[in-house]
Amino acid sequence: MDECDGVILLGYHSMAGTAGGMLEHTMSSASVQNYWVNGQKVGEIAIDAAIVGERGKPVIMVSGDDKACREAEAFLPGVVTAEVKKGITWKGGMLLPPEKAYVLIKQKTKEAILKLPHLKPFVFEKPIRLRVELTERGILPPQYSKPYMKIIDGRTYEVEGSTMEEALFRL
Repeated sequence: MDECDGVILLGYHSMAGTAGGMLEHTMSSASVQNYWVNGQKVGEIAIDAAIVGERGKPVIMVSGDDKACREAEAFLPGVVTAEVKKGITWKGGMLLPPEKAYVLIKQKTKEAILKLPHLKPFVFEKPIRLRVELTERGILPPQYSKPYMKIIDGRTYEVEGSTMEEALFRL
């Protein structure tokens, strides 16, 4: 991370619950339904942008479907997006042919590099309060092993951390 000036999130997906988002999920569709940071619903784009943002690096480009690109633009002002597909359902969409997707990603990467001096790292206000809603009931981590965890309901809990990465890995 120290050797780069900006970060590209390649092949990302919109957060869980996004209507028409291809493979919409929040980090792990097998166990996590939703995340909230400081009360705001987030997905993998905002979480990863916050991790690199706390290291002083901006996300300069995001590629994914149209929903992921709109989500990135909402969280990351000025970010360049490469819309390589249009999401129609969770499991389907209209994809650019690979050759056209490669050309678009290359073009958008060049555009993002030119915008780099104007892009700011994305960070959340500290401390980070990370709320996690699991996909199933009855699989909360045992509270005795995580005394810092606050149980919200049968499948939702919350942790705090001084950084996004610390909060995420306290789970």
